[in-house]
Amino acid sequence: MFWRLFNAVCASLVISIFVQAEAAVVTSAEYLPLADGNSWTYSVDGFSTDTVTVSPGTTLINGVATKGLQHSGGWMAYYTNDTNGIRQHGEFDPSGTLAFNPPVVYVPGTTDVSDVVNTSGTVTFSMPSISATPFIFNYTNTAVVEAFETITVPAGAFKTLRVRATLRIFGTSQDVPIDITLVGTDWYAKLIGIMKYVGADSDGTETAVLTSTNIVPPIFSSILPSSRSVQVNVPATAFATIVNPSGATATACSLSPVTSIPAEFLYQTTDPLTNALTGTSDTPVTIAPEASQSFLIAFTPAATIPPTEVELQFDCSNTNAAPTFVGLNTLLLSASDTPTPDIVALAATQSGDGIVNIAGVTGSGVFAVAIANVGATGTMTASVDTGGVTLPVYVSICESNPTTGDCISPVQSSVVTAIDSNATATFVIFLNGSGNIPFDPANNRIFVRFQDAGGVTRGSTSVAVRSQ
Repeated sequence: MFWRLFNAVCASLVISIFVQAEAAVVTSAEYLPLADGNSWTYSVDGFSTDTVTVSPGTTLINGVATKGLQHSGGWMAYYTNDTNGIRQHGEFDPSGTLAFNPPVVYVPGTTDVSDVVNTSGTVTFSMPSISATPFIFNYTNTAVVEAFETITVPAGAFKTLRVRATLRIFGTSQDVPIDITLVGTDWYAKLIGIMKYVGADSDGTETAVLTSTNIVPPIFSSILPSSRSVQVNVPATAFATIVNPSGATATACSLSPVTSIPAEFLYQTTDPLTNALTGTSDTPVTIAPEASQSFLIAFTPAATIPPTEVELQFDCSNTNAAPTFVGLNTLLLSASDTPTPDIVALAATQSGDGIVNIAGVTGSGVFAVAIANVGATGTMTASVDTGGVTLPVYVSICESNPTTGDCISPVQSSVVTAIDSNATATFVIFLNGSGNIPFDPANNRIFVRFQDAGGVTRGSTSVAVRSQ
């Protein structure tokens, strides 16, 4: 809550200074990004401006490393955003400081609509100009997660999480009584911060709305299948998805190849439920907050192409481009003059989320891969690896019965199988851990590759892996 507590306490102590203000379970830390240099500018009551900037480094308050939010009025608020929630630890003003113990929780670490969190403790108020001894009062705070709400402010339209907090500071210290209540409502947009706040106390109400921010939200992307092998002049198609995780609308989102190959490229939106084409080809689109858009992509080779990991740029006009991860949002493409096997491979994990969980550091895990050969008949070698990352895990594979899932070949490092044109096959991959694997789904992955007799990869897929 950006309502300026220091000034409210000062007012209650009759010190004459101006008041300056400021549906699914979600992780609250994402709603107040506190990276050094992040900045937000607000219009306050339509006639003044407040720019809030995250200061570099941290400040210890009651033993906790906090991030300072420097306000253009010359004062600082100290926050943390972690598994304990969005919490305010204190404030600094040129005239003095205040510190909460424990910190005030405005949003729980993980939260949903209707959640209520209560905190209470003491607030130490220091102002040397009026007393050499700090004042110590009590506080209570009740925060209610009210709703997900789409709002429009001068900076644009945002999907937000609306939270109302009622903070009471009371008690008597050094024979000075105090009893004030501040009610504040904040609208938080995921990965961007506070879009709007309204604060009220006995002196009146203050409203601030976001006019601009230097935060450029991210997007992410994926491609399935991750490889295609076609003949020259035959389109190689795949499906791509752009994910907009932030509370802002992503505008003019488009796809374009980065890797230079002799092929014509197009993209077009699809219905993610049916894969049917929608919209118009090669036309940028808008993606709603916290939503995604699926696309068909197609490369039509004009000449032969050796197996090439084709990188695409996924970008929107108001976001950063999606980071590139080989095997996740790249396409291993090859083109030949004559027909070759073309293996479309898809993986399935037990959790259904593309992640294999290994119990402990020496546990085991398993996942399945189904393939369809949409190219020519051929003999394929299926193998398993961890890409360019060394992971403490032993991997093996077998071909399986598609009905029962039982292995129909020995479990080993690779399997050789003949697969006809338009035929399918299934495989089971086994993992045995030998150390901790951190959760890093972009890099810690298990790849399954299908190579022809010449050692050319004609199909591949991958899953993330972690220790739990």
